[in-house]
Order: sequence, then C-alpha cells, then structure tokens
Amino acid sequence: MEAGKVDLMKKFGRLDIKRHDVFATAPDSTEFLRAYAFNENKSIQKKIHSGHLRKWQCVSTLCGWQVTLSKKRPTKGANTKLAFCPEGAWFVSDFELIHSPSCDAVRKCSSQMLMELPGLKSAMVKGLSTARARVAASVKTTDNINVDDRHALVYGAISRAKKMMEEEEDNYDKLPGFLQSFARENPGSTVSCQLDRRGRFYRVFLSFGSLIAGQDNWVPSLECDGTHMKHAQY
Repeated sequence: MEAGKVDLMKKFGRLDIKRHDVFATAPDSTEFLRAYAFNENKSIQKKIHSGHLRKWQCVSTLCGWQVTLSKKRPTKGANTKLAFCPEGAWFVSDFELIHSPSCDAVRKCSSQMLMELPGLKSAMVKGLSTARARVAASVKTTDNINVDDRHALVYGAISRAKKMMEEEEDNYDKLPGFLQSFARENPGSTVSCQLDRRGRFYRVFLSFGSLIAGQDNWVPSLECDGTHMKHAQY
C-alpha cells in the first residue's frame, strides 16, 4: 500500500474510472469516487442529485473535473446498448478526469479515509497504545498527513477501528456443529473438538475416511522416527 493513499484495488477491486464502469449502488460509487479523489490530493462534491442521475465535480470552481453516473432503468429488451449494466445499478455515463492547471482544490481527510491509511492501520495493533497522539504521529510519519489538531476526527477513526478489530476476533462457537456435519456427510471420517476448562476452543482432530482407506497405496516421500512438540499437550 502506498503511503498517504487508499488501496483502491484491495478495497474496491478497481484502480481507475472508465466509461460504463458499473456500481451496484449510489453509495458504492460515492465511496470510490471520494477515495479516488483523495489519492489525487483533491476534493470533490456532488453537484447533481436526482432519481437517476448523479454528478460529481471538483470543489475548485476553476477546474473542469467531473464524473456523471446514471441509473439503469428497466428495459423491455435484453439486447440494448446498456445491456452491460444490471437494472437498478449505476454506471459512468460521462467524465473528465484531468484537473485544470489552475485547480486549487486540496484533499480533506475524513474519518473513513483516515481508517484506510497505512499510518493508522500500523498504529492499531492489539497490545499497543491507541492514544490519539500516538496514532496521529504514526499518520504524520507514514502518510505525511497532519491531523494533530483534528482531535474529533482521530478519536472517531480510532473508535471505528477498535470496533472492527473486535468484530474480527476469532470465533469458534459453530466449529463443533460444523465438524459433526462433516462427519455425517463423509462416512468413515473421524472428528474431535476439544474445549478447555472454560468451554473455549482448545484443539481439533480431523481425519478423512477416504484418505485413510487408501493409505496402503501411498508411496512415502518422507519418513521420520520422532516428533518435536512445542508444548507438552500439543
């Protein structure tokens, strides 16, 4: 990921804007266009907002940068010039992606953009301090973006990042049920899920019946007469 920029490919699966690019929803297009402009060190704003039309322009009145999106209306026939776009989705119908030489727009870092920057991500590590000053210093050093005086912005990004980290914690509650289903669907297989004294996931054993049945035909490529275990129990 390039410092000071959002990883467009990782987050959106696309890097640039092309005619007839399709977005499932209007908010999807909004999020991408703002991130795209942010990476160009520019800010954009919505100029037209109607039922089937959106137009984004550079905030600079001296600049001609713009992207227009249209919503696909229901059609009677399938073989139309807009067949590439599903009904109800949005597509790029017009654009001008070159900022004027006199453009004086500069990007503004929102809480959402801040969360995508390498500096914040590297600072949000379990076990380390997530103090505002430390996170802001990481963003300044890594991304060359100064948010020292934007306390609310940084606190908001830290709070959202912490919530996402909690949601991503490993959860093994459904593993025993999954293993039992696997054994039923694969006759001859053996499964065992062991929990610790507090009922938390500890370790699992899984053997495939079909592989065990055919092991006599295997040609060993490696043999050993000892095993090193990291701990006494596993």
